[in-house]
Amino acid sequence: MYYPAVDRRKELYAAHELFGEGFALDKSFSNMMEELVFPSSETKNDVRMSPMITKSFKGMPPAVVATSGLDMLRDQGAAYAERLQKDGVKSIYYNYPSLIHGWMQWSGVIDDAEKACVETARMAGTMLRESR
Repeated sequence: MYYPAVDRRKELYAAHELFGEGFALDKSFSNMMEELVFPSSETKNDVRMSPMITKSFKGMPPAVVATSGLDMLRDQGAAYAERLQKDGVKSIYYNYPSLIHGWMQWSGVIDDAEKACVETARMAGTMLRESR
């Protein structure tokens, strides 16, 4: 999962405020999209919309979780990877401190984005082969 949004309770994560303006994905765009996709505030506590509130991730498939250091979703991704590991799911977490949200589209242009894409794709392939 690349820079995953896994918890609608955004206020729980410091990066949401730290990087909510001026770092590609911002709070105003995020809020606008959230209103369009989730018209009811009740979905905030729905596990299908906020997987982080699930009781356990046990039994989930192996996962690669990658975040950007300058992204309002960074802390959600880190917390998700930590929960997966805590619940016994084989997973690996990468954080790329120099990158902003959406860095995958910059592979081939920005060296750090290229490195991140190659590194995470290789690890995903390794994990898939090992899970057979």
